[in-house]
Amino acid sequence: REKEKERGKERKRKRERERERVKGKERKRKRERERGKEGKGKRKRKREREREKMRTDPYEALMRYPFYVKALEFYDEVMEDTDRRITDERWRTVVKQLSRSAGSISANIEEGYGRGTSQEFAHHLKISRGEAWESGGWYGRSKNFLSADLIATRRREVGEIVALLTATINTLEAKPKPKRK
Repeated sequence: REKEKERGKERKRKRERERERVKGKERKRKRERERGKEGKGKRKRKREREREKMRTDPYEALMRYPFYVKALEFYDEVMEDTDRRITDERWRTVVKQLSRSAGSISANIEEGYGRGTSQEFAHHLKISRGEAWESGGWYGRSKNFLSADLIATRRREVGEIVALLTATINTLEAKPKPKRK
């Protein structure tokens, strides 16, 4: 009988230990869930703020980037420069390529920003930088149709845009990337 009582007490202690272990795991899971909810809540609030910005004026946030403002101004200048009515087929080709590449600078900045991650943003800024170089190249090829002073001015503007884009790309790529689990 004593042995049975002892075994019963031992089983009871074992069950209690098991209950405590399970309760401890449950408490731990609950804490983790609560922490996760807090984190999700912060992220959710941040996304809501971003969406609110997008509802008011999605491009207002982009205007804080000097390279974006310069890219928009550059496109307007390209449109003014190419507004001439020249019937030469070569000029038409230059105008098409120049307007496409100049428009793509700001368009790729917008697309990259809209993707929402710094990695995507940096990638699209690189594409924009390539489009800027292309625009400068098309200005160089338009020497038969535009003045040398105008070409030099536009290429200098392209150089400024490229420098700003490069600095931002370097900054974005220098940031530590989040670790994946």
